[in-house]
Amino acid sequence: MISITIQKAKYKYVLGLIKDKGKASNIKTFLNNTCEPLLVKNVEKTFREKTFFDGSSTQVWTKLSDTTKKRRLKKGTWYGDHASKLQEYYDMYNNIKSGVFRRNSAGSHSIGLRPSGKEAEKANIHQYGQTTPFIIPARPPLTFQEDIIDKIIHETERYLSL
Repeated sequence: MISITIQKAKYKYVLGLIKDKGKASNIKTFLNNTCEPLLVKNVEKTFREKTFFDGSSTQVWTKLSDTTKKRRLKKGTWYGDHASKLQEYYDMYNNIKSGVFRRNSAGSHSIGLRPSGKEAEKANIHQYGQTTPFIIPARPPLTFQEDIIDKIIHETERYLSL
C-alpha cells in the first residue's frame, strides 16, 4: 500500500495560522483532487522507469532472470528489456492504480492506493522479495518516487498557503 496521511494533531498548529479556515477544514477534498492523481502518476512512473526511491536515492529494479524471460517468450508475454518487468499481463499494475482507498477518522485523513485480491499478494512479494520456493528479488512497486514526494509537499504547502 502507498498512502498519504495527514494527521490533525501534527498540523493543528499550522491550521491555526491559516487564514482560510474553509481550506483547513476541507483537507479531504484536497487529498481527493490533488493527492490521488499524484499517487496514480507515481505508480505509472515507477512501472515506466522501473525504479524506486529507497529514502536516500533512486534505485533501479533488478533485471528479470533468463528463466523468466524464456518462460515469457514461450507464453508470448515477453515484450523485451525495454518493457516493464512487472507488467506481464498488466494485472497488478492496473489493480494498484485502481485500488484507491480513503480513510477518515477523528485524528487523520488518508488517501492511498493498494492492490487487492491475488494482486495484493503479488505486489507484496515484489515489494519485499522472496527466497522460497525460488528467489524473486525485491522490485518495489509501492514506493514513492522522489519527485512525487516533492510535488506532494509543494502542493500541500500551496493549498494551505504556507
